[in-house]
Amino acid sequence: LAVAGNDDPVYVPPAEQEQIAPTVAPPDATGAVQPASSLPDPDRTNAERRQPEPAARVPAQAAPAKPLGRRELADAQHNRLLQLREDPPEPVEPPPAMPVDAPEPRAAAASIAFVAGPRAGERVELGEEVLTLGSGTHATIVLAGAPGTIEQEHAHLAPHGATYMFRDLAGHDITIDGVPPALPVVMLEDGDEIQIGAHRIRFANSAEPQRPAPMPQEAL
Repeated sequence: LAVAGNDDPVYVPPAEQEQIAPTVAPPDATGAVQPASSLPDPDRTNAERRQPEPAARVPAQAAPAKPLGRRELADAQHNRLLQLREDPPEPVEPPPAMPVDAPEPRAAAASIAFVAGPRAGERVELGEEVLTLGSGTHATIVLAGAPGTIEQEHAHLAPHGATYMFRDLAGHDITIDGVPPALPVVMLEDGDEIQIGAHRIRFANSAEPQRPAPMPQEAL
């Protein structure tokens, strides 16, 4: 075996040639010595040498996500609703209810009694409705009287809280406990006496404390 790079060939024994062959290659066309790694593999056949080297494998990129269609979106929402139904939120206790004041009791035993006049001795129970006192035929309580003394709608009696209120609609021929009312609306008290023309009416309300009877004139 002649080693390249020397002017004279050097004899190398066969035993040393096996050690030099894997590391030393014959020079190429330019005279440079090629490394042993560039030598053809002796174990490969000529057909294998003619096949091109396989290209390096490039990892495949993931395909972009496809947007959901209407059907897929509806199915996703349905599955989400089913999940929410399976895991309901913890119940929240409502705040305690605020105490509500009970309405003031209505005077269930209120009534008016005619103590003088054409209808003396009659008694009318009062309820939730508004009563009209007057000479008209459509009045709730018809009061007869001389022409011009009692109007067709002379006054109203209406419930108000635990008592009743008296509303003067005519503005004349009305007194309460002998005195003309200073205001068109008066809150009645148990025992009040209303004079309308020739009719004297006493208001009674058992829900109120009884007013003491007036002292007789003889005791004054």
